[in-house]
Amino acid sequence: MNAQTNDTTPPRTGLRRVIPLRELRHLRAVGRTCIGAGILLIVCGGLTVSAGGYGWAALFFAIAAVLIGVGSWQVRIARATHQTGQ
Repeated sequence: MNAQTNDTTPPRTGLRRVIPLRELRHLRAVGRTCIGAGILLIVCGGLTVSAGGYGWAALFFAIAAVLIGVGSWQVRIARATHQTGQ
C-alpha cells in the first residue's frame, strides 16, 4: 500500500541532504550567522588569552574554526544553488 505524497519540493542531491530543510531554505542567512558567531568566538578567545586562560581560549578558537568553516561552506552552497537556479 503505497501512499502518494503531495510533496512539491524538488529532491535534494549531494551534500544538500546533510543540511536540514529549514536551514536549506535560508542557507545564506544561516551561513552568515555561523560566520558571525565564529568571529565573536575569536574575539572571546583573544580576550581570554589576554587574561591568561589559554585552555579556554584554545576551546574558543577551535569552535570558531568549525563555525567559520561550516558557515563558509553553507554560503558557497547557497551561492552555487542561486547561480544554477535550483
